[in-house]
Amino acid sequence: MYYFVNENIFTFNSGTEFSAINRQKMFKKNQLESKIITRNYNNRVHADAKDHGLTDDDFISMYDFFQETTDVKRKHNKLRYSDIIDKRNYHIVGVDNNSSLIKYHGNTVAKVEIAPGTVGEIGTVTYYDRFGNETSKDLYDSRGFKSKTIYLHPNGETGHELLYNLDGKPVMEITHMFIDGKVFPTMYKLLDYKGKNLRFNTEDELFTFFIQELLASKEGVIINDRPSLIEAVANVQTTCHKYQFLHGPHTTDANLGGSKYGKVYDNLRPLFGKFIKNYSGVIVPTLQQKQELQKFFNSISIYNITDFAVDGSKLLDENKHISDDKNILYIGRLFEDRHIEHLLKITQLVKAEFSNVKLHLVGYFGSKDYSDKIKKQITDMKLDDNVVIEGYQLGEKKAKFYKDADVVVSAGNSDALNISMVEAFTYKTPFVCYDVNYGPRLFVKNGKNGYLVPQGKFNDFAADIINIMKSTDECNDDNDYLESIRNFDFHNFAQQWHKVI
Repeated sequence: MYYFVNENIFTFNSGTEFSAINRQKMFKKNQLESKIITRNYNNRVHADAKDHGLTDDDFISMYDFFQETTDVKRKHNKLRYSDIIDKRNYHIVGVDNNSSLIKYHGNTVAKVEIAPGTVGEIGTVTYYDRFGNETSKDLYDSRGFKSKTIYLHPNGETGHELLYNLDGKPVMEITHMFIDGKVFPTMYKLLDYKGKNLRFNTEDELFTFFIQELLASKEGVIINDRPSLIEAVANVQTTCHKYQFLHGPHTTDANLGGSKYGKVYDNLRPLFGKFIKNYSGVIVPTLQQKQELQKFFNSISIYNITDFAVDGSKLLDENKHISDDKNILYIGRLFEDRHIEHLLKITQLVKAEFSNVKLHLVGYFGSKDYSDKIKKQITDMKLDDNVVIEGYQLGEKKAKFYKDADVVVSAGNSDALNISMVEAFTYKTPFVCYDVNYGPRLFVKNGKNGYLVPQGKFNDFAADIINIMKSTDECNDDNDYLESIRNFDFHNFAQQWHKVI
């Protein structure tokens, strides 16, 4: 059994979660036993996992485990038919499609927020006192039952939380206290767990205990995907092997190839310092990153295993759409380190050659400030007709962007691999990016499946895109793409994982 440790399965996932989801699917395809295990509370985790093509058997949430709700089937819990209120005395007053008020003799006693992506299903119920102050909130699981109650301080901050099993019995409580003027969770208590009440100071301590409980039931190899969980996994008392997977670069100086301890990212210092002896090894997606790490950390085993896999037996271009527009696709996080503003400048240069060029930005913004900044730049640069912010996409909608694209691009400072590169190759779509460590430098071949561009050279970047758009022979040989994705074929992927036992 492989246990892949993560924080959550989100509605909007980053590359780390996409890698974990992809890996779980590929393990099933290769008939390798594995599960994703998650730490964070998420009352929508089952709905989110389903949206990403996972089943309930593919993962175990820590809170599900202690709430004894890991295998609960979904039931409808529509407000209009729910028994959460006595409809003879209370009245439901619709506000809009997303919320309703509960009134008693004309006074609002509660507000019901409808669960996202549903019609009328209860998501959150907020209760008010007679002065209109919020007193508590009930959170409903996406499978249709009350999962948690949050009791609020008079200032609106969380004071106490209770989590329930399916019968409504409290099985966990979380206490919050003011420390230096801010509210923090200070105690996690399991109630009557195997006949005992158990206290933990932090969520990570509880998570460590949770992993140990899983291993007591069935031993396995532990692969930690998140640097934020390095200590929690390190503290697991077991004879089982534990590995840290680095889905991103390990150093602040990736372009220079430096890997000295002083240049390692702050969130990785505990791994290469205090907790190095608690792990059996470190896994990275490329051979180049492995070789750099080995220069400075030769006391630990380092493995090169790709963190994303595809079916390499065929290219997925048979349904490729031919569009009249010239389409540039960026797909990924819309964060400052991905330099979306660089892509705007590059698009402006391409526009001089192709007035109908469109840059499609597929993903979610890291902050409202960055979103506002990019939107303002689009207008200031007169690119409103040339840049389309598409939002976060999955499934067929996401696939269509790859099929419609003339070229897929990235302008990030560094990459450990780059999922959009691998996906672009499967659609026989060229990939153009900066020549940075690690992945693209190994797999992008100039003029064959894309181009590598010196960082910050906008004119060169634009010229390569224009070259691809002008020439039907440019980057158009199936064999070049087959060769590229052979490295990520799921059969090879499985063989790589057999190294880690």
